[in-house]
Amino acid sequence: MNDYFTDPDVLACQKLYLREALDWVAAEPQVFALEIYNEQNWNGRQFMFPVEDAEIRWSREIVKTIKKRLKRMPVTLSHPGFGIAGYEPFKWTKTAGVDFYSPHAYAGLSGENESIDFAAVTAAAGLIMNAGIPSFYGEWGLFNSPVPLEAKRFSHRDAIWLCLLGGEAGFQQWTNEFPEEYRWPSKVFKALPRNFSPQRPQTVVRIGREYAAFQDNTRYPAFKPGEFIGFDLNRQKQRDPNLQKIFAAYTRSLETSVPIAFSLSEKGMTLDAFAALDPARLKRPLWAGAGCQMTWLKDAHNPLWIGYVRKREIRGFGGQFAGVPKAGPLIIRFDLPRGKYVVRLIDLNTGKLERRTLQSAGAYELAEGSDSVVIVTSESLKLALDPAD
Repeated sequence: MNDYFTDPDVLACQKLYLREALDWVAAEPQVFALEIYNEQNWNGRQFMFPVEDAEIRWSREIVKTIKKRLKRMPVTLSHPGFGIAGYEPFKWTKTAGVDFYSPHAYAGLSGENESIDFAAVTAAAGLIMNAGIPSFYGEWGLFNSPVPLEAKRFSHRDAIWLCLLGGEAGFQQWTNEFPEEYRWPSKVFKALPRNFSPQRPQTVVRIGREYAAFQDNTRYPAFKPGEFIGFDLNRQKQRDPNLQKIFAAYTRSLETSVPIAFSLSEKGMTLDAFAALDPARLKRPLWAGAGCQMTWLKDAHNPLWIGYVRKREIRGFGGQFAGVPKAGPLIIRFDLPRGKYVVRLIDLNTGKLERRTLQSAGAYELAEGSDSVVIVTSESLKLALDPAD
């Protein structure tokens, strides 16, 4: 296997084949990115750490070959469905020179537990990766799972909105389950102003030390240098207190409606400082009450906010933990800069879109179980979401 990534004759043949394939790709406008190959450094049973460094160097040669022929073509790489609880994505992406990372995440492998559901883990891992490189989930799901069908739907819905509003470049679930859950995200993002750009959250939490400790494989008993190892390493990394402390910060972000960005540098507050932060000290233009969770983002160029509100309890299903709807109403509160606003409320269960006006501050109570997207704009800003716009 090592020769595959180091033999110069093999590499020359690979490059020859690749250059011919790129001639075809160049004539296909629907191709928006290229992946080196699916789930690198994994043979279906084992981590291939003994050949990791050789494969990373080989990947860089493949990326160079692609860029020489197609300079503007984004290139990515992916790893198996452990989320970030398997390979260290930044070691690979920085050396290989890809444009973005395409993580794969599956329930039971990514770090969810009684205190954080799989969809929230998905979004939290996205924030971690976005601290170093843009990411775009390529595979995701609750498979071979006792999770009931409707609970899978809610998890899917949560993962899409939590990721997109957390700054992910996109979200994809490759087995075509619940395609209808993509319809409202598509409508909303297509309706945004042409100069729309997500503003970086003002609250930055530094995770560099905890993340480095978590990704130090030598800390785990299952890791054996120079050996091909199986799933035990993943199981141990999922339980690592450093990872769970980072995930807990994301959960607190949802519970307080305080969007956060993670930093791998020394900039920002510590995880302990964020855990002790009084959210009332921060300016929150919108937040959720009554035990709801909410995330939102602000457009950097326009008076426009997009939020997602859910109310969940975490249930375990055979080692997989999903968020299921929790009884009670959903409440959204507003404290916006002085002005006149239009609030669009989208009930994702019924598909109903409702428009209301708002004078800077106020609160709306939504029906029980109404997973909702809220879009707030100034009265003068038009969106192509309904005939009145």
